[in-house]
Amino acid sequence: MDVCNTCHQMNVGQTGEYPCVECGLPTVWDDMESREYLAVLAHVMWAGWMRYLFTFGTQHQDGTFTMNADQVERWQRQMQATYHALSGNEQKSDLAEADRMLWLLKTIGISAP
Repeated sequence: MDVCNTCHQMNVGQTGEYPCVECGLPTVWDDMESREYLAVLAHVMWAGWMRYLFTFGTQHQDGTFTMNADQVERWQRQMQATYHALSGNEQKSDLAEADRMLWLLKTIGISAP
């Protein structure tokens, strides 16, 4: 039975560089510097976004990808908006990502304002 050294959940799958199936962060943190911790978090967040994004289109045999027009329109609107102009659910999504960042900062001993 594997335990995530990050969120301490049980049965997270492989430990090490692999992300925990619960928290999405690596299951083992070695002697990385703060900058590297943040880079890991940035990559985990980006990779999660890309996995999500690729569920909204079609992968073609030639390697190209076509995204659904409704998603393109939605994400273009969101990227042009300020945080406060987002809907309540869109803000909740951003707050969940912020919580992950704050948790990591606290874990590595950096206090956020």
